[in-house]
This record gives sequence, structure tokens and C-alpha cells, in this order.
Amino acid sequence: MGGWIKLRGSIFLKFSAAFIIVGLIPLFIISYLSLQALTSQVERQTNNSINQMVVYLSQNIDGIFRKYDEASKIMYLENIASGLFSTNQSIDITEEMILNRNTNDFLRTVLYSDRSIQDAIFVRKADNKVFRQSRDNKSLNETQLPLKEWTEKIMEKPKELAIYPAHKQTYFYKSNKEVITIGRNLIDISNLNSLNSNANVIGTLFITADTKVFTDLLKDVQLSKNDQIYIYDENGDTLFTLNQKAGEDSPISSKDKHTSVIERDIPFINGKVVLVDSKTDLIQQITRIKASVMLVIIICILSLIILSMAVSRMFSKPILLIMKQMKKVESGNLDVRVNIKSKDEVGKLAQGFNQMIERLKSFINEAYIAEIKQKQTELNALKSQIRPHYLYNTLEVVRMKAVYNDDNEVADMIHVLSNQMKYVIDYGEEIVTIDTELSHLDDYFKLIKVRFEDKVDLKIHIGSEVSLDWGIHKLSIQPLVENAIQHGIKPKIGNGLVELTINKMDNDSLVIIVSDDGVGMNEQRVNEINQRLSEGYISTNRSVGMWNVNERIKTLAGNEYGLTISSKINVGTSVRMVIPIVREVQEKNVKSTSGR
Repeated sequence: MGGWIKLRGSIFLKFSAAFIIVGLIPLFIISYLSLQALTSQVERQTNNSINQMVVYLSQNIDGIFRKYDEASKIMYLENIASGLFSTNQSIDITEEMILNRNTNDFLRTVLYSDRSIQDAIFVRKADNKVFRQSRDNKSLNETQLPLKEWTEKIMEKPKELAIYPAHKQTYFYKSNKEVITIGRNLIDISNLNSLNSNANVIGTLFITADTKVFTDLLKDVQLSKNDQIYIYDENGDTLFTLNQKAGEDSPISSKDKHTSVIERDIPFINGKVVLVDSKTDLIQQITRIKASVMLVIIICILSLIILSMAVSRMFSKPILLIMKQMKKVESGNLDVRVNIKSKDEVGKLAQGFNQMIERLKSFINEAYIAEIKQKQTELNALKSQIRPHYLYNTLEVVRMKAVYNDDNEVADMIHVLSNQMKYVIDYGEEIVTIDTELSHLDDYFKLIKVRFEDKVDLKIHIGSEVSLDWGIHKLSIQPLVENAIQHGIKPKIGNGLVELTINKMDNDSLVIIVSDDGVGMNEQRVNEINQRLSEGYISTNRSVGMWNVNERIKTLAGNEYGLTISSKINVGTSVRMVIPIVREVQEKNVKSTSGR
């Protein structure tokens, strides 16, 4: 018992188990996939063969019914409607004999038009007289002839071919042959009205064909004894069956897992042929394949166990040595080495272990250096924060010097410039409040008024429905105002006015209009700019303000938003900006302190 406990924890048993598991998993996977692939291939080939078989049957059965249809139309080619079946009482006995002879000649023509046709029967409607021709010398028992049933069915659609299910010829004496009957009415084609509405039926032709024509066809496809064939008409009635089991339901509604139902249309009769394929042979074949595969798996498992135990015994001793050295590494000693000089796999494992220790020491050193570099990066980031702060402090020193020298205008300009630099340099949120953006615009316009000596004025109109706490794209209004001053008012002689209007639209959007009374533009130039704005044009020259604003809006909000302009020469220009309303803004950047 103690020996087993010791063996259970040994590297030998673990190594053997590992070999067995590692060998069994691929073995089971490969066996399973091979079995599935082979089974699928057998099933696929069988299904393809069956499908082709059913297609072959449907095409040939369709052709058989077409031949019978052509045979039934012979009576029109013989021109029998013009008097061949007349029942005029004035006709003498000689003429009646001639008509009977002509009728029998016609029926013989139909009878021998196809070798599968056994009987041709014509029933004259006027007096229900029955004419018939048969291949065999059979005596007809007219009292057993199911004319009533046949006539009722064919008169439902008097102008079409009628097909009756397979049945025994009990209406012939000493005949038990199974046949299928095809019926067609002879319509008086001399009366055009009978072709349109109510057919004037002269008589009905019934053709009986031996069902051997179907059984011979089925022999060609080599069905198994368990397969079943059903032929249905357009109403779903069974015309012919082969190998139908007693008391069996319709195969279309059956859900037997041991059978598969394949059906194909028979276009001529709007019916279908159904094959109920028994999977018994297929299941037996797959079972034999599975048994062979299982036998191979058992042999492989036994071989694998024996081989794994032998290999484990061979490698257990050097592996124990490696494990001993690994425990030293676990304790933190990275100076150990495994001294195994063999050239086999265990020797390579020992060599790999030694290399792993070397690389581990190298990785530890690299991680230490990487940590130092990370600290250096953090220090540089802190320095990058110090530089703008230093610039702001320097501007503040210059401003205080101007105040000290009583140059208040320069001091105010430096203060405004400092506020603008904070607003522009700060990499905060892309969306700011309207109030913050207008504060920045106010600082900018203070510098503009000094530069142009108060010749440019700014008027701001904010709709009553607009909240100054709503969001707007940062640096979106100031570039438009700057554009209006530079390209509209600056080339103009005299004073100028820039108007800013902010209103809420009905579709939960803001419309911001920047207009000026400057020199304006012609219609061609306006159309060109609007075209570029709609296409998201990005300027490559120094005039980037308006294009930059339009592209940022389209990128963040969508192509339905952006800028459009309108202008007239010597009247002015208006830039219309549409953006979505942002009602909640988490603003990180510092607002301008100048106020408006």
C-alpha cells in the first residue's frame, strides 16, 4: 500500500500519464474527425445518388405521361369529331358498321402508339356505347367497368387530361393485371363556343397502361427492398406505389429517423414523385466502419501505454534532477545549472532549462531598466506641464511691468493674450460651454478693437431658448469671426460690423450665424466654397480656420452638420453653422476670467 502511495506521487507515473493523455487526445480527435469525415462522405455520396435517382425518375415519369397525353390526342388528328362517332338515327346499318369499323381502327392506332398501353376504350356520350381494343383477347364485363367514377372525375375539368390511380382490371374476365388509366374527352372542335366555355363533349377516351412501365423504370435505379416509391397527382392523391408497407401513412408526413424522404416535381401533371429511402443499409455500413475504427483505437491505446511506460522509465531519473534544480530556482536562486551532457531530448531539456534561467535573469534586468525609463517619462511629463506655466508666469511679469509703468492698455492686452493662450494651449475637452467659447471670443475681440482702432464692432444675439451652459465645439466661433474680419471687413473702406446670432432649431440643433457687412463674394465663389464644405475639404494653405471648423464638426457630429455660406458683392457675407445640442458638459479647461 505504501509503495503505491509513493508511486502515485512519483514523476514516473505522472510522466507516463502525461504521455498517455497527450497521445490519446490527438488519437481520439483524429479518430473522431476521420470517422465523421468518412461517415459524412458516405452519407453525402448516398444522398447525392438518391437525389440523382429521384431526378431521373421524375424526368422519365414526366415523359411517360407526356407520351400518353400525345396518344390521347390522336383522335383529334384522325378528325373523328366530324362524324366518326355520330349517333344520327337516320344512318342505316351499313353506315353504322362503317363508323364502328373506323372507331375500332382509331382505337387500334391509339393502342399500338405505345407498347405499355394495354387497352383503348371509347365511350360515346350520346348513347353511352362502349368501343374498346385490347392487346390480349380479354372479354370485357361492362357492368364492372367503373365508368361513373371515371366520368365524374374527368368532367370536373373536361378539357384536361385525367389520370386515375393504379388499380386491378377486374372489369375484364380472368384478368388481375394492375394498370393505370388515362382519360381525355373528345370535344366538338367544329363549335367555337365549346372551346371557350361549356365544352361540347362527344365522347371520352380511356387508355389503360400496364404499371410495369413504372416498375421497369424503377429497376433501372436499383432500389433496395426497403425503399418505397410514391407517385402523386396535383391533388395529392396516390397514382402508383412500390413496396408500400401495409397500414403506412403518407411518407411526406412521416418523421422516422431511420428513413429520409426525397421528392421531386412531375411538371406535366403538377404532381410529384416521392422516394422513402430506408437508411438501414447505410446504418449497417456506418456501424461496420465504427467497429473497425474502435478496434484500431484499442490497439493504439495498448501500444501507447506500453511505450509511454518504457519512455517514462528512461527519462524519470534525469527529470528528477531537473525538478530538484527547479525547486532551487523557486526559492530565488538563479545561479543553479543542470549538468546533463546527453544529446537526446532530456539533454536538450536541461540545456533549455539553463537557457531559461539566463533569459529570466536578463528579463529581470530589462524590467528594472523599463521601470527606470517609465519614471523618466513621468518626469518629462511633469516638465512639459512646467513650461506653459513658466510662459504664463513670464507674461504675468511683463504685464505687471506695464502696470508699474502706467501702460494699462499694454497690460490689458497682455492679460487678454495670456487668457487666450491658456484657452488654446489647454488640451481639455473638445466640447465646452457656449459661455466659455463666448468668453474666449470676447478676449479675442478686445485685441481686434485695439488693432483696428475701434473701427470694427461686434454684436451678439442669443435666442431666449438657448442656454449658455449648452455645449459647443471648442474654437468654433472665433475662427469664423476672424475670417469675417480678415476677408470681409479688412478690405472694406470704413468701419465694419460683425454680428453673431445663436438660436435653437426645431430638430434639437443649434444654428450659429456669423455675418459681416464687408466686401462680399460673387455667386460663383460662394458655390465653390459651399461645394468644398459639403465634401469635407481640408485646406493645405494658411487659411485653415473655416475649413478646420467644418471638418471637426462633421467628424464629431456627422455629415448632416457643418458650415454653409451666403454672400453678395458689396453687401456682406454670412456663415451658417449647424451643430447638435449638447445639454450636459463636463468641462475640464479653465474659463477666461475677463468676462464679456
